[in-house]
Amino acid sequence: MTRPAAAVGLIVLGLTLATVRGSFGGGQDEEIVFVQTASLVRHRDLAFDTAEVAEVAAQALGPAQDGRHYAVYGPAQALAATPLYLAGSLAARLTGGGRATVVRWVGGFNPLVTALTAALLCLWLLALDLGRPVALATSL
Repeated sequence: MTRPAAAVGLIVLGLTLATVRGSFGGGQDEEIVFVQTASLVRHRDLAFDTAEVAEVAAQALGPAQDGRHYAVYGPAQALAATPLYLAGSLAARLTGGGRATVVRWVGGFNPLVTALTAALLCLWLLALDLGRPVALATSL
């Protein structure tokens, strides 16, 4: 029962990484989550300087306080993306990739959650005994 769900998860992950805006270059959402996560890991704080934010994300900034900004998004995604930030930082150190490598790793959070959601949906539909074709078609 888990094999079809794993296949669905991998297919959705591949398609999402290949088609989502910002997956490979960093969009506004990915950039803001990145700076929030970076600030959380480095300073144990969600505030960040405007110099840390790429131009693409300037409109997603909350009001400045003492020269520092807060994202208009809540902190849950930054907290959940912390392991990806740490893995991306390690990958950047090993490959010499720099900031762009870490942004890509953190930007992979949404595609990963989407793939896990599709796999869980497939498992749930299989557990309801709706049949493999229905579970696969619905979860994909």
